[in-house]
Amino acid sequence: MLKVDVKGYQGSIQRSAEVYSNDPAHPQIKLNILVSVDVPVTIEPRGVMLGGTVGDEISQVVVLKGHMDKPLELDQGTNSLPDKVAYEVTTVKKGKEYRVTFRNISRVEDDKYSGTVMFRTNYPEQPEITIQCLGYIWKQGTVIPSIDELEQNSKKPEKTKGGEARDNKKN
Repeated sequence: MLKVDVKGYQGSIQRSAEVYSNDPAHPQIKLNILVSVDVPVTIEPRGVMLGGTVGDEISQVVVLKGHMDKPLELDQGTNSLPDKVAYEVTTVKKGKEYRVTFRNISRVEDDKYSGTVMFRTNYPEQPEITIQCLGYIWKQGTVIPSIDELEQNSKKPEKTKGGEARDNKKN
């Protein structure tokens, strides 16, 4: 039996498993599984990443959508980062869709933080919604490499202790 744990997931999920056997004609097969996980409330995106320079306006929006027949109600959240992250809930469609705007309020240079904002709902099937918040706040004048530069650096061979070059890219 093949079992897929879908807790914490929403939407389409694809997984695969390799099965090995003693059958010479089919010593190995790959099973692909595509499942659709329906949830009472969808969260897009699933988490928040606030990154930038101290003093900049740094924000991100998360959309919460209720998919039950009854209206979705949100209670004010619990914020584990009250000195670093502020949020505001805006109703898009009453009882169905909400926008949560997260803003960095940290004024600490070279600050890194991780925490959550949790909302209570009226859905017994999903009584809580937890949104992970990560933040990286740099001091003014910090040069932040682009994604392209980071990817380029990750493709450079890395030297091992013996002085040999080794490709550190995963295949």
